[in-house]
Amino acid sequence: STRIVVVGDQSHGKSSLLEALSGVDLPRGEDIKTRVPLVMQLRESTDGTEYALISVEGQSEPPERITLDAVASKVDEVTARLAGSE
Repeated sequence: STRIVVVGDQSHGKSSLLEALSGVDLPRGEDIKTRVPLVMQLRESTDGTEYALISVEGQSEPPERITLDAVASKVDEVTARLAGSE
């Protein structure tokens, strides 16, 4: 399967690049929104429904299956839980 890793300095377009490649909305705002190393896997079920699996790099919790329109809010939730809110 194809894997994409995006690394770079703060506010240099990493999330924008991933949005453009995947078509999935990621958190936006004035503050830093994606501050934890997340793994997002895009999948399609046998009935054609697209979904994402979100997990935290280096943690043993199993990935959580969510709808594509819920990705941005899930990233916000996981970021707040692991890195705190700004």
